[in-house]
Amino acid sequence: MSHFAHLKLLTKSDAAEILGVCTKTVDNYIRDGLLPSPKPLGGREYWHPQAFERFLAQYFGLTGDQAGHAGVEGKVCSEPAKAQPERRARQPASPKRSPVARQEMRQASLLRDLNA
Repeated sequence: MSHFAHLKLLTKSDAAEILGVCTKTVDNYIRDGLLPSPKPLGGREYWHPQAFERFLAQYFGLTGDQAGHAGVEGKVCSEPAKAQPERRARQPASPKRSPVARQEMRQASLLRDLNA
């Protein structure tokens, strides 16, 4: 029997399910460097399940026996909701960049021009 008989490559959807997040969050984790980028194959992107498992074990500091308990049969870790990488806090939008502030600045400029 082939070594690849039970191999199922992981999609972003699979990774999202494992981590207990949505696929957009997986995209954000990849962009922020919290997850490795998947590899393209046939127009889609995948992770090898063992590579994904090794990454999670390394990221969360699992060693030896602990890492061995994280199986690749459908789930990489037994408690996916707790395995979420820490999110970076978003910076609040600058008032100068908000649409309302830009509109107010345009209106103030027009008023100055009219009163000049």
